[in-house]
Amino acid sequence: QQRRMASAFQDVFGEMLLTQPTEKNESSLPSPHELRRKIILKHKKLPEGAEENSFAVRQEEGKDLDLRNSIKNGILLLEDPTDNEWYPHAFVLTENKLYYTENYSTQVETDADSDGEPDVDTSCSVP
Repeated sequence: QQRRMASAFQDVFGEMLLTQPTEKNESSLPSPHELRRKIILKHKKLPEGAEENSFAVRQEEGKDLDLRNSIKNGILLLEDPTDNEWYPHAFVLTENKLYYTENYSTQVETDADSDGEPDVDTSCSVP
């Protein structure tokens, strides 16, 4: 499975995927500037003599996190107990759990640093 994933990563990321040292005979790690616009993947080496398929992840384990399998998703208003204000949170409801973001902003920032996307905190909480 790791070999198939590696091949897929190379197809998708192409030259951005770092597969060789940045310089020949390097004795230290490359600088952040040298790694700009590069993708580095960390993997776990299989133990000696282990079958490659013995470490495959079961399909059911990641099923809850797939939005296609969600019962409902959208914006959930939660009341903050300290100031009694209602704040929006993005949420996903699955058969077993409710996942929601800590923060969700419905305003699009207009400053020069903004990319035009809503400000969404990607960390999720599971009550």
